[in-house]
Amino acid sequence: MTFVTIDGIKIIPMHLNIVFTSEYFSFNSNLDEKRFTSIVQDLNDDEIYVLDFFNIRNTLLSDSIAKGAEGLLNKKVLMINLKTSTYNTFIGYFSDKMIDFKTNELGNSLKTKLFPHSTELPNLFNFCYLYDYLENICRENIPKVNEPRLISSNIYINKHFDLRKLFGNMDTVKIAVYLMAIELEKLENEKGIAEYKLISSSINGCILANLLALIIGRDHISIPHLGPDNTIEDNRYTEYIKKNDKLVYIYDFIAFGNEQRIVSIIANLLGAEIICSFGLTYFKPSVKELKKTNSLINFKNIVDEIYIAADEEGLRKIIGETNA
Repeated sequence: MTFVTIDGIKIIPMHLNIVFTSEYFSFNSNLDEKRFTSIVQDLNDDEIYVLDFFNIRNTLLSDSIAKGAEGLLNKKVLMINLKTSTYNTFIGYFSDKMIDFKTNELGNSLKTKLFPHSTELPNLFNFCYLYDYLENICRENIPKVNEPRLISSNIYINKHFDLRKLFGNMDTVKIAVYLMAIELEKLENEKGIAEYKLISSSINGCILANLLALIIGRDHISIPHLGPDNTIEDNRYTEYIKKNDKLVYIYDFIAFGNEQRIVSIIANLLGAEIICSFGLTYFKPSVKELKKTNSLINFKNIVDEIYIAADEEGLRKIIGETNA
């Protein structure tokens, strides 16, 4: 079960859990009896929970679903963003055992009688807690040491952003992919994009794109190990990128946009187009792709005092002057 803990409260995004455990592994999956009962059974009596039903489009209502909810009555649980039909069903079964929780932001909500009255809730609107969680995880992956680091762009920088630990936690990966699916859905609606393929170039970007492709039902093209020998070593991508293809570039982190720029050039040479880039966060994307680059996290919120130089001595001088 995937959840985030804020100030001692375990917040469970119900739809996220359903998407990654459904038989069809689809973003359009909805709550069913088996999964709901399983989540309820995993809750401990002595902990405080928020079950967030946001984004569940069609809860399957039945006596069995209500029976599953009965297991919540002896626990400290708040259910938020319930569909009206779901809310009415639960009230119909447990009107004397569940209490209406009125709020302007969270839609129909119910709490059990054991849910502490004085509980201070974090920002639960539109999965804000998931975005905050990712932002904190990203911030933790930037070492506090202010030392020159040589990066792949052949320049020195005083901060090193390493996402390997993030990808070692499957729950974190699920949260990132889920939020990316939500944002891509918004993008589709805003720009009227109907058909597109995903494309990636890094190992971590490939992980995100593979999972994303599964739950939103898109093709994914990977161009691994970009470099001068790429075309000779592995040019299978030329078979999958078709003329007039619309592509969404999926990345984990963009430092200076070199790979992003190369992927865009490859797409253009094959008659395709990168319509946007999407990932966790970026520092400086390719200039030509900047207006089409989107991210879950604003890099300025997780790091400050970024200094860049062409050589180590130059960067040490900059760091010394700023610390003086």
